[in-house]
Amino acid sequence: MASDGKWLWKTTSVEQFFTTYNVSYQLTLATREPLLEDDLRRAVTHLSRKVPLLRLCYAQREGEWWLKEMPQEIIDFEMIPDVTVEDAHQKCLTYQYDIKTGPLWFAKLKPDSPSMEGVPNMAGFPYMNTVFLGLYHGITDGYSNMKICGFLIQLLEDVIACNPFNDEEQLGICVSGEKTQQMVDEQFRAVKADSKYKEKMMEEFQASQKTCLLASLIPEGAGEKKPKTRMVLRNLDTDASSTFFKRCREEGVTVNSAFTALSSVAMVDILVEGGIDQDTYRISSNHVVNARRYWGGDTSEYLGCHALPTNPVAVDTPRSVGAKFWDYARVLHREFQRTLETDKAVHIEAMKQICRSENPDSGALSKQSQFDFCVTNMGDVTALVTEGGAHVQAVHVLRCTAIHPVPNLWAHFLHSFRGRLINVLAYSTENINEEMAENFCNKVFQHLHDAVNIKK
Repeated sequence: MASDGKWLWKTTSVEQFFTTYNVSYQLTLATREPLLEDDLRRAVTHLSRKVPLLRLCYAQREGEWWLKEMPQEIIDFEMIPDVTVEDAHQKCLTYQYDIKTGPLWFAKLKPDSPSMEGVPNMAGFPYMNTVFLGLYHGITDGYSNMKICGFLIQLLEDVIACNPFNDEEQLGICVSGEKTQQMVDEQFRAVKADSKYKEKMMEEFQASQKTCLLASLIPEGAGEKKPKTRMVLRNLDTDASSTFFKRCREEGVTVNSAFTALSSVAMVDILVEGGIDQDTYRISSNHVVNARRYWGGDTSEYLGCHALPTNPVAVDTPRSVGAKFWDYARVLHREFQRTLETDKAVHIEAMKQICRSENPDSGALSKQSQFDFCVTNMGDVTALVTEGGAHVQAVHVLRCTAIHPVPNLWAHFLHSFRGRLINVLAYSTENINEEMAENFCNKVFQHLHDAVNIKK
């Protein structure tokens, strides 16, 4: 590593957006023998040396923020035997990183952890441990994080098996968001060059910034004065997950669209309970999009912060969907696919830049939540995380992002692993309390169980 750290690239607008957020990953590992502190410490050290993304830090150059290589190796690893799971997540979600020195991530081990409810025990792997990874969102995204979890598991397997290491051999390719920025800039120029097109796009953008219906039910100042991000966890076992996945395929919708539809129907229930009486409700959800989908070619090894944060989907939702749920889910699915096919998330980023360029003091986003809920879905992450090997098995993984620093009420962090649907509902205690979050989550999963039992 260079003594002063190699300069890499000037941060893009998307990378800058995500510097607001911290990320927390909880990885449950089962081992044949008790996991030794030194074994995991060695695996974490090799992880830092072999993954370029994990050696980044920030520096200013001519008044602009750049990413560069850390000038010296720093490994942030800690044993936390007496820390609760909730407190470990809070540490990850609120940690103040030294962005100029790095590292922009850390690992903590909670040894001898009991198996989570609903997580099956692994025959021949009786020792359960929980690893927490805290990461700075400005340098990474969900895809990269899951790959990093997989790298860590495989490195730990090699450490326990006493396999040789070559730290010169790197894992993953650390790339900037230049391709995404080029698409945003191209859309920016197209809008600026056509006044009628600009007017149309501005109307659509401003419409997407309207405060959501749910916000009207929450009195200002009702929450905590020092808000946090808290979580409600819901998992399905493999049988229930398989049934849900199969029904989605039969109905011609993705799991993402079906889950969004379930959340929209649950949101209507909450609005009705709150006294908002309508025949239909315009429910607005936001979806984080993996920008790699627009790059072309094989992007499987590209690591970095490559998520487009704003892809709104708004659909009229009847007060009572009932037995027509899957018809409604197909309507939502078509609208969501339309946003992907028309690069809506790229357009939104361009409109943010236009707003900032024309009125720098106004800010590009509403100061109140414009979405009834958000969804970040990664699909099946089993191949990314890997299942493990002869000495260590990954049995569960969940993730969460700190949403309390921004105007966001709550967000689903959804994926599947080893055949099981896993969801974290993150909520900001500035507006939402535990009872409300539990109520929303319970309604979503009650509608899920009802939907799979609807006769065809």
